[in-house]
Amino acid sequence: MPSQRTLLLVGIAAIALAVGVLAGRALHQPPQLQAATLLPASRALPELTLRSGDAELRIADLAGRWTVIFLGFTRCPDVCPTTLALVARANRDLADLPAAQRPRLLFISVDPGRDTADQALAYARFYDPSFVGATTDPAALERLAAALSAPIAIGAPGADGGYSVDHPGALFILDPAARFAAVVSPPLDPAALAADLRALIGG
Repeated sequence: MPSQRTLLLVGIAAIALAVGVLAGRALHQPPQLQAATLLPASRALPELTLRSGDAELRIADLAGRWTVIFLGFTRCPDVCPTTLALVARANRDLADLPAAQRPRLLFISVDPGRDTADQALAYARFYDPSFVGATTDPAALERLAAALSAPIAIGAPGADGGYSVDHPGALFILDPAARFAAVVSPPLDPAALAADLRALIGG
């Protein structure tokens, strides 16, 4: 028969193990988010090359900090200007964070037939000098949209050569491993977005 001392030690060990398990779970609990929805598991994005002004940017180059991707186009009459202005407000709420820690905003044009790399960059920087604007080729854009579950539709050209572009108003968040980790659906609340980004980076 085990002694009372042995039983006591076993009981203490079991309690310590249970406390350790619960503490470990608490430490690894996902942050409580207001606007963003975390994916059950982060997803790798396809390899592709983006052009931003004169520079080239690959998905792997986004590693090291959180990134917010917005898909739009420079001729967008409403959704894009509104969204980028709201993200700029959220970015100002994070101005106390070190620049290297602050999430980046990457605007990717879904209208590569009309938007150049220079235009995309200038358009993004109009809302915030830290924003990055980029383009890519149609095939790469299609792969990226599929990976983000982001429907994009280019309408048929009219008599004047113009056409419509349908795109999501959501924001797609990449973690520091440059993997798709969360999505923010409209309507966008700048304060909630800033709070979520701060929670994600642990700031």
